[in-house]
Amino acid sequence: KIMNKPNLLLATSTFNKSKNEFIKKIINKKFNPIYNPNNRKLTEKELIQLLINNKINYVVAGLEPYNSNVLKNTNLKIISRLGSGISNVDTKTTKSKKIKVFSTPDGPIEAVSELTLGMIITMLREVINLNDKMHKNIWEREIGNLLFKKNVLIIGYGRIGKNLKRLLNPFKANVIIYDKNKKYNKNINYIPLKEAIPKADIITFHTNTEKEIIGKSEFKLLKKGVIICNSSRGSVLNEKEIINYIRKKIIKKIWLDVFNDEPYFGEMSKYKNIIMTPHIGSFTEETRKKMELKAIQNIINNM
Repeated sequence: KIMNKPNLLLATSTFNKSKNEFIKKIINKKFNPIYNPNNRKLTEKELIQLLINNKINYVVAGLEPYNSNVLKNTNLKIISRLGSGISNVDTKTTKSKKIKVFSTPDGPIEAVSELTLGMIITMLREVINLNDKMHKNIWEREIGNLLFKKNVLIIGYGRIGKNLKRLLNPFKANVIIYDKNKKYNKNINYIPLKEAIPKADIITFHTNTEKEIIGKSEFKLLKKGVIICNSSRGSVLNEKEIINYIRKKIIKKIWLDVFNDEPYFGEMSKYKNIIMTPHIGSFTEETRKKMELKAIQNIINNM
């Protein structure tokens, strides 16, 4: 009986960290699970080897690359992305090879928007800096700022962007929206990016594109003392320019939860005003259970 069960690659390195027995039971009933052996994002080469060596047709995907090279050299039937965006999947090739692609777009909404709101207040009130001082027995206060009535630019107005706007309502924040897909949201007052950046006290990214949004020319438009949050994709912000504008004291603080190369051990870690977390946006017990269950159901329901 076990011989007939298909192999399922759980490519995302953090699958079922909460050790949910219910999810485990569902997987073991239908599949032979193959876990990511590297405890980090798989490279293209590692992914191809795992898919070929284990004759994989079904995969629960993280952010590893499902480009034409990976897809042409494997026999995938279903890619179920654990997360909202599918920008790491070459959808032209999946269509031509009739590979079904699913995601879990509702999963990360609360987790990412709650964390973003928390980080905005944390940075405005110098919490991390003051905590570091207290741990060194330095009792020294630093004056912070309110979120109340600040100009908050939300870049990317999908599910997470909308929920963050809702969370910002009690603070009477003046929310500015930029989204290149504005045709989907006719009731929102959109502002072109080059107009929006100079107005923003706080900028937060909730987009699923891999393309750079704030590059060299956009960095020049930043308001002095701006606070930035990025929990979307590392590539939307130019990392060299981040360092440059932190040094110039134009960016007061920036929180990054995503990086071009993960795990990240680069130069940005030398700057105390660059606050970094290891891609924990959706990493709550409640959210992971919801997303993992949905990702598995997407495969089972479409096999």
